Amino acid sequence: MEERKKYLTASLILTALEKQSKLENIKSLTRAQAEVAKNPDTDSLLAEMVRLINEKQQIIDKINLLDKNFQKVYSELDNLIGLGQWQNNAQHPDSEIRELHSILKSNNILLQGIQQIDIQNTNKMREHSQGIQLKLKQLRQGKKVAYSYEGGHKPVDAWFVDKKR
Repeated sequence: MEERKKYLTASLILTALEKQSKLENIKSLTRAQAEVAKNPDTDSLLAEMVRLINEKQQIIDKINLLDKNFQKVYSELDNLIGLGQWQNNAQHPDSEIRELHSILKSNNILLQGIQQIDIQNTNKMREHSQGIQLKLKQLRQGKKVAYSYEGGHKPVDAWFVDKKR
């Protein structure tokens, strides 16, 4: 039982560390998105944002797999040693459980940081979107004005009639 507990705990720690690494990658991609969002050039903005979002999605899919496996192993460990009785695993008598708790806590802090940057990125993208909408509105208004000056008539070919005959 003790060996199984050590194996499960070590497996959880490795999974949590791998997740932490992937979260760091996501954080760097999110920061890159923030840099791209500062750029007013919309053509390159959209292409680069799509690339970064796709890259983040691939990492998120890997994290989801890690979480799924983590949950299975954590449930097995909980059934084995009863983690539920410890409200705060930071004070658990086993040093490996405390280490796991510490890693999980730092992962949560990382996630909060990513969320903050992502919220800022979303706000910047909304600002860009509103700017584009304003330009489109002005363009439509300009078309209406041009149409009103033209009178809505198509130009007619000129005909010359010789009346001297």
